[in-house]
Amino acid sequence: MNDIFNEIMIKKDITPMRWFFDILLVFTSVNVVILSLIYLAFFAVIPILLVIIFVPMILRGRYVEFEYVLTNDQLDFDKIVGKRKRKQLYSLDVRTIELMAPMTVDFKDDFYAAKSNKTVDMASNARAPGRWFIVFNDHKDGKVTVVFEPTVKMVRNIHLFAPRKIKGMEYLDEALESGDML
Repeated sequence: MNDIFNEIMIKKDITPMRWFFDILLVFTSVNVVILSLIYLAFFAVIPILLVIIFVPMILRGRYVEFEYVLTNDQLDFDKIVGKRKRKQLYSLDVRTIELMAPMTVDFKDDFYAAKSNKTVDMASNARAPGRWFIVFNDHKDGKVTVVFEPTVKMVRNIHLFAPRKIKGMEYLDEALESGDML
């Protein structure tokens, strides 16, 4: 028997607003160090240590990656922060999904009709081509919608286990030809 295994790592894009925040944080930190050296003299050690410890931690924590792993009929969504901390967000049996479809105008009504308790965007950015959404029930969060960027191979493998729950399979060939999906 052949096992199915697909693993995808998606890096969250850095927006201009994130760049602005990072630059502002570094600028503010440098000013705090300079002002504390001027006004606090000997006691400047405390603010300097705080800056040295917390600013790199904050900057590192702002870089996020998402990992999707499909192992046979089990789909896992993980979040990796700063290339150090991994947290499993969701793990589900693909047979229990309620709906999966591409994020296109044709399926916009299905996306909004899902009425989820929580929507999680695990795509690289809001305009990334090849985004799909999946709706399922989670024991902790209730009905959840996850927006993600699967490969064609992953969508086809999920379709093997839940063929009636996947909509928009005709978009796979178009997306493959246009280069929107891997």
